[in-house]
Amino acid sequence: MEMHFSRKRQRFLVNQGYSYKVITELEGFHDEEGILYRNKQEQLRLLAQVMQAGDQDEDEGIPSDSPFAMKTHKRIGNAASLSGADTGDMYAEMRRSVKSDMNRHPLFKRFKAIGK
Repeated sequence: MEMHFSRKRQRFLVNQGYSYKVITELEGFHDEEGILYRNKQEQLRLLAQVMQAGDQDEDEGIPSDSPFAMKTHKRIGNAASLSGADTGDMYAEMRRSVKSDMNRHPLFKRFKAIGK
């Protein structure tokens, strides 16, 4: 299945005018310092740990003072109060007063007169 999509991506790139080169081995990649899982055995050990981990293990790595820690609070209410529908506020159109037209720039007064 993955090969099907890989070929579709390659075909798309070629149709768009791009060229590509498949890199199977990066020179000097394994010689770099700081790479944690250098060989296949270490990578497989990590994969086994990840696959055995459960939901409780996921939360162990997050300190409680972290911004990513779960901070939830239960509140009792109904959907109307959560959406703001029970406050009584509503939208209403109002006519402008004549005073507001007096403070307008003459250019805008002219445009308003044309629109009527």
